[in-house]
Amino acid sequence: MTMGSAFDRVLRDDLRFFVSSGRKYRVRLASRGEVEEHVATGGTVLQPSNWRTDFQRPRVYQAICGIDLGALRRAFVVAPEGMPTDVMSEVEAKALFEQMIALAEKRPSNVTCH
Repeated sequence: MTMGSAFDRVLRDDLRFFVSSGRKYRVRLASRGEVEEHVATGGTVLQPSNWRTDFQRPRVYQAICGIDLGALRRAFVVAPEGMPTDVMSEVEAKALFEQMIALAEKRPSNVTCH
C-alpha cells in the first residue's frame, strides 16, 4: 500500500466519523503516513511553547475540523502518549483545534485542507 492510498483511507475514515457522529471537531493520533506526507509537502508538526516538552513518549496528534461536506482542515501537534482523544468532547476538541490553528496560521504550511 502506498503512502497516498493509506492517506486516502484515513481521510475517508475521518469523513465517515464526521458524518456518523454529527460532530465538527476531532482530535486523534496521526498515522505515520499522514505525518510523512505533511512534512514532505513542507508542513511541520507543532509543539506549543506553553506545553510541557519532557514527555517520555511524545506522539503526533491531529486536530481536525470538518469544514464542509468532504472537506477537512487539519493541524498536527506533538503531545504526550495517552492523550484521551477517544473521550474528548466536541467542546474540548474545538478548543484544541482553535488553539492549534491559531498557532499554525503563523506559518500557513502547518495547516492542510483536503
